Amino acid sequence: MRLVEELKKKLVDYFITNKIVQEEKRAILRYGSEIIISSTLTIGLCLVISGIIGQLVLCIVFLLTYCPLRIFSGGFHAKTQKKCTFLFIILVMLNIFISGFISEESYILNTFKWIAILIVLILSPVGCIENPISFELKKKMKVKASFCLGLEIFAIEFFKEYNYEIANCASCALIALAFILIAGILNTELQKKKMTIEEVKK
Repeated sequence: MRLVEELKKKLVDYFITNKIVQEEKRAILRYGSEIIISSTLTIGLCLVISGIIGQLVLCIVFLLTYCPLRIFSGGFHAKTQKKCTFLFIILVMLNIFISGFISEESYILNTFKWIAILIVLILSPVGCIENPISFELKKKMKVKASFCLGLEIFAIEFFKEYNYEIANCASCALIALAFILIAGILNTELQKKKMTIEEVKK
């Protein structure tokens, strides 16, 4: 995305020129600034779209449930920023749409929610070939993901008594994350197979 590239360049140049960050760390700063800028723009776009369709509250609920846990859980990563933004917006809108059609006492949703919780607990964190996670970092991330998940389970059970729509939306967010983790593992395995085939051909 051209806007992200321009903002990233200006931000990196500013930090380097003013000697806030050393020149040697330019690559790290570029990557970090790209993540922050693109994430901010994507979330902002989701909030605007959900506000237009009158579902701002559910969008915020999804983001508060999904994003913190996604940081510590990892999962599927799209190849380009455009694809990542597009897929995330679809994920948010799909979650909002489904949440609006679920009944107050949905046993199916509740079952899938607990299955998703088990998947997140067992699989977290899920890395990728481009950005592997060390054993020590995995342990720390798993603890943080488990703690974050525990808080979210408590919040969901609390809101069940007062606002089932919010509870359902948060439950759907956990289910979405479980799919993202599974997709991340499948994508990594697929990439490994492709690399193996390429090595054999050589």
